[in-house]
Parts: sequence; C-alpha cells; structure tokens
Amino acid sequence: MSKGNKFFEILKDSGIFLLLLLAVVCLFTSGLFFFHIEVSRFHLAICILLNIIIFFFLYRKKTDNKIKIISIVLSLIILLLAIFMSKNYLDLSWDGNSYHKDAVGLLKNGWNPVYENYIDTYEKVENRNMDYIGDTVQTTHGFWQTNYPKATWLIGSTIYAVTDDIESAKAYNILILYITFALLAYLFFQWSKKSFLSMVIAGLSALNPILLVQLFTFYIDGFMGNLLILLIFFMFLFVTENTIFKKKELYFIIGALLMLIINTKFTGFGYAGIFCLAYYLFYIFKKIKSKKTKELICPTILFAVITVIAVAVIGFSPYIKNLVDHKQIFYPLQGENKVDIVTYNQPAEFQNKSTLYKSFVSLFSKTSNANASNGITIERKIPFTVDKSELSYLSLCDARIGGFGVWFSGILLISILICFFYLIRIYCKDKQKFLVLILPLVVSIGLILLIGESWWARYIPFIYIFPIYALLFLLIEKRKWKYPMLFAIIVMMLINIGFFIRYNTIVNNKTSLTIMRNIDTLQNQNVIIVDTNNEFLGMMYNFEDHDINFSVSTQSLPEDKPLYKWIKYRYKETK
Repeated sequence: MSKGNKFFEILKDSGIFLLLLLAVVCLFTSGLFFFHIEVSRFHLAICILLNIIIFFFLYRKKTDNKIKIISIVLSLIILLLAIFMSKNYLDLSWDGNSYHKDAVGLLKNGWNPVYENYIDTYEKVENRNMDYIGDTVQTTHGFWQTNYPKATWLIGSTIYAVTDDIESAKAYNILILYITFALLAYLFFQWSKKSFLSMVIAGLSALNPILLVQLFTFYIDGFMGNLLILLIFFMFLFVTENTIFKKKELYFIIGALLMLIINTKFTGFGYAGIFCLAYYLFYIFKKIKSKKTKELICPTILFAVITVIAVAVIGFSPYIKNLVDHKQIFYPLQGENKVDIVTYNQPAEFQNKSTLYKSFVSLFSKTSNANASNGITIERKIPFTVDKSELSYLSLCDARIGGFGVWFSGILLISILICFFYLIRIYCKDKQKFLVLILPLVVSIGLILLIGESWWARYIPFIYIFPIYALLFLLIEKRKWKYPMLFAIIVMMLINIGFFIRYNTIVNNKTSLTIMRNIDTLQNQNVIIVDTNNEFLGMMYNFEDHDINFSVSTQSLPEDKPLYKWIKYRYKETK
C-alpha cells in the first residue's frame, strides 16, 4: 500500500470510528434508560471502549494493526479538539439557549425520557420556575424537549457529564464535519486518484453552508444535512455493489447513519426514508432483472432490524411515546392539536403562494431574515452579486431567505447545467448508471416541490448535493478542458464560504468571547438573572458551570445590566 493510500485509509477508518461512536453513544444511552440507568460521567468512556471492540471486530481481517491504532488515536484527538473548540465558543442562538441546551442539561442531571415526565424531573433542579408556563404552548418549558428526537442531546449530555461545561456538548457538529470530510475524501480519491483535489472537494462537500453557520451552536439542521449527504453516497455504493467499501463496512456505516438521522429530526426520518426507498426500489429492480431475488432477503431483513432499533430503542422517546400518547409519531408537527411553527416564520409575501414560487424566490433573493412580523421585504438579486444589506444577516444560523449564501444562486445554476450535461452523456452510454445517478437529484427536486417549508434553507440542506455532484463529474472527467471549470467552481464555493466565515464565524466569535468574559466576572457573585419570559432555560447551565450564585426573575428593573441578547442581570442586595 502506497503512502497516499495509507493516508486516505487512516482518514476513512477514523471517520468510520467516529461515526460509529456517535451511534453507539445513542444506542448505549437509550438502552440503559430502559433499565433506569441515566447518563453518567462514565458513559462516554464506556462507549469509546465498546466502539474500539466493534471497530476491531469490523476490521479483524485487516492485517495492518498500525493503521487501526493510528486511526483510533486520530479519532480520539479529533474528539478532544471538537470538545475543546466547542467549549470555548458560546452558542448565541435562540433555539440553542431556549431548548437544546436545556434538554442536554436535564439529561446530564438525571432525566430519563423513557419513564419520566419532563416537568416532574425539572422540579428536582434548582433555579427553574416551571409554573410560569401558563395555558399556552411555549417553544420551551419541556414541550419540544419531550416530543422531539434526541440523538444530538444524548451525544451532548454524555460529553457534558464529563466536562461539566454545557458548551462542550455541541461538539457533535464539528465531529460530523470531520466525519463527512474523512469519508468523502477517501471515496473521491478512490474514484479519481487525485489526492489534493479529492481533499479539497471533500472539504467543500463537508462545509455545507447550513452546517457552517450552525457549527458552534446546538442547532441540528447542518448535522442532519451532512448525515443525509453521506447516506446518499453510501446507499449509491450499496445498490451499485461498488467494491470501494466492503459490504460489511457499508452495513455498519449505513446502519449508523440511519440510527442518527432518524433520531436527529422528524424531517430526517422522512428524508432518509424517501431517499432509501428510492435507492431500494432501484436495487429491487436490478435484482429482479438479473434474476437474483434471493439476494434481497438479507439486506431487507438487516435494514428492517436497524430501523426497528432506531425507532423503538433509540427513538422510544419520542416516537413510541408519541404514538401511544398522541396517536401520531410525528407529534406535535402532525396529528391532533398539531403546532404550526412555520406560518409566523415565513415572509408575508409567501402567504398563499406555491411551494415552487417560495423556493425559487428564496434561492434567488438577497440574504435576509424576512418573516411575517418584522416588516423586512424580500429583494430579488442577480446571481454572483453582493449587496451590503445582506452581510449582516450572514451572522444568523437560520436566515430565512438566501440561507445558502450570497453566491449560492449562481453556483446552483452552474451546477445544474454541469449535472445536466454529464447526465445526458451518461444516459447515452449506460441507462442503468444514469438512473442510479439521477435518483438523489430527482428526489431532492421532488422534496423541494412537496415540502411547504423548502424556502427555508435549514430545512433543505440536501440541495447541496447539486454542487457536490458538479464537482465530482468534473473531478472524474479525464479530459484536460475540465480544469478551468473545476477550479472556477471551487473558487466560487470558497468565496461563498468565505463570506460566512468573515461575517458569521469571526463576528460571532468576538461576541462570544465578550459574553464569556462578562459571565466570568460574575463568578462567585450573588446575582439575579433576568429572563423576562422565562424562555432561556438552557442559558442557566452556563451560570451553574461558572459557579455563579444566581436566582431567576421574570421582572425587569431599571438597574438591570445587559448580559446577553435576551438576558440581563442585577446584583442581589446584601443585608
């Protein structure tokens, strides 16, 4: 094995190790809940040891133990770096501080979602006033925590239990960035034998703009989006029976991906099901045509078992509990008394408009955060132009319009043209290959047309498959004329990402450091935290982690000092 091949082999193995680790954490933690064993500071270490055993079982026939050991060591280094980077970057998001952190913190403090009611468990935790809920459904106070999938919360709570720092719990976003890069770099290298370009394109593929803006938050759209991109590629390898990855590797990888996607978001469950169904129908057609229907039995049973484990064990809360309590596994987004979280978020212009209209306008307009109540108007733009008014909205982790970036509309148009050109060429040579290649693109377009919220970038991260496809077609192209176009698209995507790094990552990091310094000044102080709507329960863990003696008040006074966006504080009067 050459040095280049060894390097990519280590990358691949480390990516698989970390992917399996995330799935093992979810399965192990969820399984123990049934035996009344809650999250502890030993969970992560036990899961790492279990994962090492699984990893050596998976690669027991691989003779080069040095590569296995280096891969595991590299994986653990990446895990530590992800924790360290997350720990030192404060989540500035609304959702992160209102319910994601809160769920992670309560799991770390002993919440068992299989048996325990969220509100009852919260009564054990100090500095929480759960009586403030009133009669309305809030976006916090246990509603989403109880009824939403919990994969990232399970991962985060096992990390939090070790570090005692709530911010470290969001390391899963950095981990999925590395996992995506490592696995795709290996795959692209095997297809092209071009090491540098394979890593560049894998890096661009991993840096999905949705993940990039959510990298240091507890948001999960980018996490799910990268899982979905990986699932698309590995289902492709499975149905084409490609030998780049061994069949056992594919089963483990796809199994881990499904367990994580199904339990990250409700939409992840739906998306994974639709993409997998499309691939599996192709697989059935292929086996029937070749008269090898018996070969359908093993993978069908295996994937059915994986789905059952994902839903009934890891996803017992919420899927099974929602089915029993509300007769609908996707409650509260579906079913009786469902909650509408979209109407007030969508721009006024989108009222009564078709899904196609809303998606097109969002993709080809200036980046903004227009919604029904803030009076911001949507402004169309020419692709590859940048308006100063767009730049401030890049700091958001969930911009409603133009959320893929200021240059993405142009990149998307060029990518579609390249994909069309190459797919026509492939169709003329190999119709079966054409069919399997076009599957994810057709499914993506279909989902955009069917999903009413497809105008909001965070809900359609899979659209990033178009530029990835375009880059891959050009990478694999053997004629030299490809290079100018390939480099042009790489530069375009780097510039688009660069805007996010400049106006999101760097800007938010400065704000984060300022707030963290302000929090540090309150260490060992007696203060009253003012949260007027009692909505940002997750932020309270930051104060606990920094040994701040505090109580929470919903009453604002003139002497209150600003601390963080929605949070103020004042010193307690000493007697």
